[in-house]
Amino acid sequence: MKTPLNVFYSTVQLLEKTRKVNEEKFSKVYDKYSSSLKVNSKRMLRIINNIVDTTRIDTGEFRADFGNYEIVSLVEDVAMSTVSFAKSKNISIEFDTNVEEHYIKYDPSMIEKIVLNLISNSIKYTKYSKYGGIIKIDIILEEKWIKILFEDNGIGIPLEMKDKIFDRFLRLDNSLRRLNEGVE
Repeated sequence: MKTPLNVFYSTVQLLEKTRKVNEEKFSKVYDKYSSSLKVNSKRMLRIINNIVDTTRIDTGEFRADFGNYEIVSLVEDVAMSTVSFAKSKNISIEFDTNVEEHYIKYDPSMIEKIVLNLISNSIKYTKYSKYGGIIKIDIILEEKWIKILFEDNGIGIPLEMKDKIFDRFLRLDNSLRRLNEGVE
């Protein structure tokens, strides 16, 4: 829930700052970022729904909504919705793939949650300094699979934890997070 809230907050700060400097420019900036606020409002609602879904999973009442959907635009849309927040941390996000579009069977809500969580963690653990951090996202098609690759210049995931990263409620050692706190 923190990532969409941080996106809201950093966008509002940018709007306030722009308005103080130049009213005319504010209108253009508002038009540019208001859609981000709307997208992240919807995303926040989905996160709240995730909490409800978790309860449904625990009780055996959850049903995924699988269908044939285009995956590349979903990943790109989620990535682009986090750009302003990442930029506020001096981190750039690059979505670069040779795959134009590809339809697969999946639940868009579930994949969006996963992609947003991975980007959020990349932002949280990426080294941001005056030189900046970078998060790269790519999509690769294989014979029977599609791979969504995330790469950043963060602290990484210890090798012994890689098999566990999708375990529910798993949090790696908090000392990993502390490595980036207070860095400028």
